[in-house]
Amino acid sequence: MIVNKYFLIGNITVPSSWIALIVAFIVAYSLVRILFKAKSANKWADQFFTILVIWKLSVVVTHASLIMKTPMSIIYFNGGLFGFCLGVAYVFSRSWMDQRRGNITKEQWDSLLYGAVFTLSTYQAGMAVLNDGPIYVSVTTVVLFTALLLLAIWRFTKKKEIGNQEPLLLAAVHLFAASFQPAGLWNGALLVTLLIVGFWMLIDYRMEHGKTNTEELI
Repeated sequence: MIVNKYFLIGNITVPSSWIALIVAFIVAYSLVRILFKAKSANKWADQFFTILVIWKLSVVVTHASLIMKTPMSIIYFNGGLFGFCLGVAYVFSRSWMDQRRGNITKEQWDSLLYGAVFTLSTYQAGMAVLNDGPIYVSVTTVVLFTALLLLAIWRFTKKKEIGNQEPLLLAAVHLFAASFQPAGLWNGALLVTLLIVGFWMLIDYRMEHGKTNTEELI
C-alpha cells in the first residue's frame, strides 16, 4: 500500500508506515514470545532493531553529500529501500554465521522466519487500514494477510517446525496482494518480502545440505 496518510502526534507528523511498523513489531514480538521461548523472542527483537539501525544509518551511503554538508540531517533521513535491504542481508548473513558457530539454535532460526511472517502480515494489514485506497483493495489486503497470520500460527502449533511451505506461502500471498494494490508488483515492500524468503530458503537449504553431508561422513 502507498503511504498517503500522516498523523499528528504532539508536535510531530508521523507517516502511517511508522505506525504500522510499530504495531507490527508489537504483534510479532508478542506472538514469537508466546510460540517460542523468551530467549528466541529477545533474539528476534535484536535482529529487528539491527535492521532498523542499519536502515537509518545507511543514509550516510545513500545521501553522502547531504550528510557531509549538514550532518544533523542524519536524524531526519534514512537509507530508504537500499538501507532496509542491506539490514535484512546483514541479519540473515550474521544468523547463518552464528548457526555455523553454534551460537544460534534451530528454534531461534525458525523464529526469524515466523517473526518475519508476523511482522509483514501485520504491517500490510495495518497499511491497508491506515491509508486511503479502493475499499476492495483494503478489505482484500486485510483478509489475505490476516489469514496468512492465522495460518502460520496454526501450522506452527500443529507441527512445531518449518518447511519450504511457509516462506513460499508468504511470497505467494504478497505477490497476489501486490497484483491489485496501487503500487503494483514493483514496490519496495514486496521486494523486502522476496528478499527475506530468498535468503531464508537459501541459507536453510545450505544448513540442511551441510548437515546431510556431515551425517554421511559419520
